[in-house]
Amino acid sequence: METPIPQEQGIEESQGISLDNICMVDGSWTSIAQFSGCGWGWMDSLGIVQLMGTHNLRWRETALHLEVEAL
Repeated sequence: METPIPQEQGIEESQGISLDNICMVDGSWTSIAQFSGCGWGWMDSLGIVQLMGTHNLRWRETALHLEVEAL
């Protein structure tokens, strides 16, 4: 039997990440629907939404195809 090696109990420091502008995109897809959709949003460094949008597309073959189309 091996005895477990005790881990050092250190103080964890939180790491803050400063993000400037954030752009998010996503797609909505089902295998039986006639249409697919995508949406996007842009937030500034204060977290305020500056731009949002959606787009309706003809059905795509797979969810991956739609995600690439959204990008």
